[in-house]
Amino acid sequence: MIRIAFLAFLLLFSACSLVHKDLPNEPPVIELARFVCITTDGQRDTVSVGETCQVSRGGEVELNTFASDEDDDPLFYRWSSFGAGSFRDSLAAQTSWFAPPNIESSSETFSIQASISDRDCDSVQLEEDRQRCLSDASTQRISFTVTVVQRAPVLSVVQDTTVFFEAPQAEIEAFAADPDNDALTYDWQQLDQQPTLSITSESILDDQTGVPLGSRASFIPTAPGLYQLQVTVSDGDAVIESEISIQVVNQTPLPASSMVALELTTSEGSTHAFEIDAYEYPNRLGEKPLLATWFDAATLCAAEGKRLCEPAEWKHACAGDNALQYSSTDAVTGLEALADFGLRFCNTARSYHSTVEDGIAESGSYSNCQSGNGVYDLTGNLREWTGEVDTFGDWLAGSSLSNVTLDEPDSGATCASIERFEFTPLQGTRFDFSDAASIQQFLSELSADQRQQLDQPLTGFRCCR
Repeated sequence: MIRIAFLAFLLLFSACSLVHKDLPNEPPVIELARFVCITTDGQRDTVSVGETCQVSRGGEVELNTFASDEDDDPLFYRWSSFGAGSFRDSLAAQTSWFAPPNIESSSETFSIQASISDRDCDSVQLEEDRQRCLSDASTQRISFTVTVVQRAPVLSVVQDTTVFFEAPQAEIEAFAADPDNDALTYDWQQLDQQPTLSITSESILDDQTGVPLGSRASFIPTAPGLYQLQVTVSDGDAVIESEISIQVVNQTPLPASSMVALELTTSEGSTHAFEIDAYEYPNRLGEKPLLATWFDAATLCAAEGKRLCEPAEWKHACAGDNALQYSSTDAVTGLEALADFGLRFCNTARSYHSTVEDGIAESGSYSNCQSGNGVYDLTGNLREWTGEVDTFGDWLAGSSLSNVTLDEPDSGATCASIERFEFTPLQGTRFDFSDAASIQQFLSELSADQRQQLDQPLTGFRCCR
């Protein structure tokens, strides 16, 4: 009986084995497939199989899949992005994919695929066994797509601004941020061509971290007016541009005509108060100054109840309280890189009027040509007649000139440049040079040689009182 039972068991076992051998290998069943994209704005976007999401360059996609197998076969996971990007672990059911740090254009789409198999055929060494494994294996695949984008920088800049011509230079700032943390480059260009600007720029850095925040452009406007600039920022792929209109104006409108009250400290320590014309005679904004002989100049000032300025008064008005070398709120040493000065500094070499026929500028054309006291055009433009009474009560004629030459910066033609013309035959003879008749009497007593010195029509003047 025992033998019969054993034979029956063998027959039953063999039958079961034959039946099991003929059963098909059931494929894995995907129970869960969830993909979370960390979007370009930092949000978590859950997508399904076959859908697409966006991430930034180097961005992360969280991958989570789970499958079951009816045959209770062990399951093997393998992720692939076909050579693009990288996985934290390409053989884990839960892992992350990291987008490439660089893409070929502003956006690029990649496919991510998960293969879930009940056979680990990659670990089989022999080719024949591997092929048999592959034929026996059941595999499920899921895939979805990711679009990797390169986000453009965000540029912030003032579109229209006003700066003062009195300032040493105009400065414009631009700030940009890159959502991908790319290094940014700035470029500044002039859109209008006249007058041509020399633009320099520097990075604006965070005081604490030294991280670049933006760019500061500076240029020296050579005349009041409207200037058009363009700033371009690039992250290496995207280029953002913005145009800027810069209105350069005089901070204070120039007077139409005026006299400026000044005080001069004499060598004895006393104070000498006087008034001086704001412009060269006829002391009117926008008009060309008059060329005259010394005698005509003295007569014209006397007709207005004024007189020619004394050399010390002229020097003080030219140099100002800060004893400037040249009568200008601009420092000429800071302008040497300019191709020309335009209407900046004063009417000297390389100025706008140095290129015109007579080289003489209308009064007030150079609004910075004053030492801060509102007396214009004492440097450049014209030599000016002066006159003074010496300690003996004699009147001495002279002329003053301040006219910088860049090739000879120490040529001596500064605010302290004074020429005197003395008249020996008239010393000890007193005249009232605020009176036209006295001037004519003085003139009548001069010799021809003496008169010739003061009969130079290429000289201007201004009046004092």
